[in-house]
Amino acid sequence: MSESKTRLRDIAQLAKVSPSTVSRVANGNTQVDPTIQAAVLAAAKKLGIDLTETRKNRTIAFVLGNRLRINEFQSRILLGAENYCAQNNWDLMFISFRNDLSAPASNVQLPDA
Repeated sequence: MSESKTRLRDIAQLAKVSPSTVSRVANGNTQVDPTIQAAVLAAAKKLGIDLTETRKNRTIAFVLGNRLRINEFQSRILLGAENYCAQNNWDLMFISFRNDLSAPASNVQLPDA
């Protein structure tokens, strides 16, 4: 068993919650009851574990290639993503990507995100 899974289980036992609840708190899920979140954070602190160190990147990136303009469907998807990100403290990145459509797939270099 990996060290991180052991740590999640240790915190879960001390906080009297499931390891998946500890994972949700560690990843910043805003839908965890504040009382449960406080218990998990207190248990982690008691064990000397900083759950904020394990937080993953909270960025959604959209890469649209070879488009001169965005169509209505894409606009609705992007607006929905923007709304979700705003409500859940995520970042949203929109990247326009242009490449030679006749180039072999092995030569296509996606932009850094």
